Amino acid sequence: MNPSACILLTVIFIFVGRAYAQEPPATLSAKSLLKLAEEKFVRAEENIIDLTAAERLMFENAEKGEEAKCDFKDGEQVIHADRIEWLCTDPQAKQLVSHRGIQVNAACIDGKLDLQSARIPFPLYFLHCTFTGPIVLMYAEVRGLYLNGSHTKSITADGIKVDGGVFLNEGFSAEGEIRLLGASISSNFQCNNGTFCNPCGDALSADGVEVDGSVVLKDGFSATGKVRLPGASIGGNLDCEDGTFINPGKDALSAQGANVAGSVLLRNGFRAQGSIRLLGASIGGNLDCEDGTISNPDGKALNADRVKVEGYVFLRNGFSAEGEVCLLCASIGGNLECSNGTFSNPHGKALNADGVKVEGGVVLRDGFEARGRVSFAVADMGQHFQWHGVKSPETTTMDLRFAKVGTLWDEVESWPESGNLYLHGLVYEHLSREAPSVVESRIEWLRRQPQDAFSPQPYAQLAKVLEDQGNGEAAKDILIAKNEDPAFRKGMSWLYKRWYCIYGMTTGYGHRPLKALPIGLLIIGIGSMLFWLGFKADGVMAPTSKDIPVYAQPNALVYSFDLFMPLIELRQATLWEPDPSKTSRVTIGYWKFKLSIPINGYWLLWWMRIEILFGWILTTLFAVGLTGLVRS
Repeated sequence: MNPSACILLTVIFIFVGRAYAQEPPATLSAKSLLKLAEEKFVRAEENIIDLTAAERLMFENAEKGEEAKCDFKDGEQVIHADRIEWLCTDPQAKQLVSHRGIQVNAACIDGKLDLQSARIPFPLYFLHCTFTGPIVLMYAEVRGLYLNGSHTKSITADGIKVDGGVFLNEGFSAEGEIRLLGASISSNFQCNNGTFCNPCGDALSADGVEVDGSVVLKDGFSATGKVRLPGASIGGNLDCEDGTFINPGKDALSAQGANVAGSVLLRNGFRAQGSIRLLGASIGGNLDCEDGTISNPDGKALNADRVKVEGYVFLRNGFSAEGEVCLLCASIGGNLECSNGTFSNPHGKALNADGVKVEGGVVLRDGFEARGRVSFAVADMGQHFQWHGVKSPETTTMDLRFAKVGTLWDEVESWPESGNLYLHGLVYEHLSREAPSVVESRIEWLRRQPQDAFSPQPYAQLAKVLEDQGNGEAAKDILIAKNEDPAFRKGMSWLYKRWYCIYGMTTGYGHRPLKALPIGLLIIGIGSMLFWLGFKADGVMAPTSKDIPVYAQPNALVYSFDLFMPLIELRQATLWEPDPSKTSRVTIGYWKFKLSIPINGYWLLWWMRIEILFGWILTTLFAVGLTGLVRS
């Protein structure tokens, strides 16, 4: 191109650019939003502008940034849905809408409002409005959605991106499903005092929703149908305080796998008919169900298997669950507190915390009531397990098998009835000072375990704790009680039981070997008396040799002792022995109080044999009892 032509074109472009910079296009400068709407919505055949009073007010105030109060009569409060669609999607029209957005109050929105994939650079306010048709906002982008006090049909907003909050508050009501699958909300999602009704399906579906703020379903919120938040990511709280969730026999609130940075609040009047599902959820604060009520009698009331709670779990102060409360393999950073809570599932597990890991303690006290099984099998409770002040313990079965506890604090009045306490494998480091410490009470506690199978571990564990706390004598009593437990002796033969009784009487089953000492002294004393009479009787005690040393003259006490002690030789038992063929009388007493006693060498010989036998048995048990061999 020739240089002159290039210069000419450059001058033309500069001139045109300055002209546009000084004066906008006529369509944008001269025409108002209402004028554009009048041109758009004209009945071609009649050449009549087809706008209601509410629509005119909406267009005028959208440009001004003011609310359009549409409290007209005779149908003039109607806004057709296609007018809103045009306002939000027409490039020319939406440029004239104020940054404050569309603000409509008390209008009737007629028809289906379809804003699918729309890019709306301003917020939408439809307050106390009535929508006659569904709302579609799939994959739309908007600066905020406010439907406070409005009545709608279904809302489909899968994948919507809201650069602000979604507010369905102040009496909002919906007939049909509200869907926000995969939605992204940069502020709060609030439904305070909202009513969601879809009894045959999902009332609110927000699977995988991402909310930077809180999800608030509280203060009179009511849902008939399932509320779904599985896989949700919530930057604040999931707050359902004083909310009502109704879906009998099914899931009332489902948030499995949800990630909640704050707390989950199902408290202060929260009510659910149906199951609350929090399986695998991650909660950065507390799981607080204080004064909440969950009813699902034929299944799980609260299903929180594998939930991870950084703070506390509160199921206390008026909390009530009808159906199983399940915390299977849950992880809790603080305490699990159930004081004054009621758990009812008479034919199954009322509170199932098998495998739970609690960094703090477990508190089941001050009016705690469970009608059914309370199970903490294989649980790890780092600090304490409190079980006292329990209401109606006769309705409870307690399972602590293979659980691990720091400090055990219980009381006699709260123990379950006999056969309803499972302690096998339970390990605890301390007994609280307030817990029962009398040995007889602790033995009664251990014997409330089922008697169909004997478990020695609970006895050994209690004995170890008592020994570590400086009560060694009580520890021995517990170990002795272990051997006397009826369940332990259940499979023994009659003869073995008799022998075992002797074993216990003489050495305390190896734990009190000194018990053999008074028995041995009694046998030696009886023997010395009998042999003293034998030595006095003529010919009953015969020498075993013709030459008896002078120092070995008969002494009944030494003779009896020599017989009884098998490993000690006193040169009496080997020099004298009863003659079974001799019988003689011995007269003892003084003055008028004389007694003639017949002494038979045959019976004296049998006593000698019995004393030798008992001597071997008792001295052997005494010796090995001191070394601990019998206990082993």
